Amino acid sequence: MTATRISYATCPLCEATCGLEIETRGREILSIRGDAQDVFSSGYICPKAYSLKELHADPECIREPMVRRGDQWMSVSWDDAFAEI
Repeated sequence: MTATRISYATCPLCEATCGLEIETRGREILSIRGDAQDVFSSGYICPKAYSLKELHADPECIREPMVRRGDQWMSVSWDDAFAEI
């Protein structure tokens, strides 16, 4: 069984830049809480930051580069995606 890990980050969803404490096991997010040591947010987060867990687990989240070919979307390598743009 993979050990749990605590990581600290800044929420990217708005200008408030709340501090986050993120508990993970492998690639699974177990919980997201406000970072009590963050000098700006002091442990408080808004519902947007709390929803990052659900956003990460969303099965429709794009996790690899995609390129449109006609009316189809295709997975491509990062090199191909950068060459396209």
